[in-house]
Amino acid sequence: MLEEGTYYVLDVGEPDGDDVKSHAEQGATATLEVSAGDDEAELPEVAASLEMNEYSFVPKGLKPGVNRFLLRNAGDELHHTLFVPIREGVPFAQVRKFVTSQGEGGGGPPPLDFTKLRGTTVLDGGREQIDQVELAAGRYAMLCFLTDRAGGPPHVAKGMVAELSIPG
Repeated sequence: MLEEGTYYVLDVGEPDGDDVKSHAEQGATATLEVSAGDDEAELPEVAASLEMNEYSFVPKGLKPGVNRFLLRNAGDELHHTLFVPIREGVPFAQVRKFVTSQGEGGGGPPPLDFTKLRGTTVLDGGREQIDQVELAAGRYAMLCFLTDRAGGPPHVAKGMVAELSIPG
């Protein structure tokens, strides 16, 4: 749901290769004008949801494959969710220690597979929207790397990390 006004849409993705312009630099931009509309509009019904808050996640109904779900930020701060696969055999306590240590690690490979990261949009407090993410069966760490508006450490360092199991 957008307030009335002018919005600018940019595709900030970058193609593969060295010295390649971003999609936006290549013209993937648009202007969107939103005029007065129906204040009673509702989001479509979906079977799954993910609620974010200071500093927790509450997922419901996510399954293997493409998930369309209600993303709700019940907090006051900006939040997003990154779904990062947990490597085989790694206990969640090790994942929690890794992501909350702010770079202080014990060496070795990370307990998470960042090459298969999936994520949601950044959502302001009190907002909700329909989002989509594709997840394979397995274990994931859910993380938020944003900071409070007043600054400080990323939310993950404040404990905004949780485990999600997607059954096979």
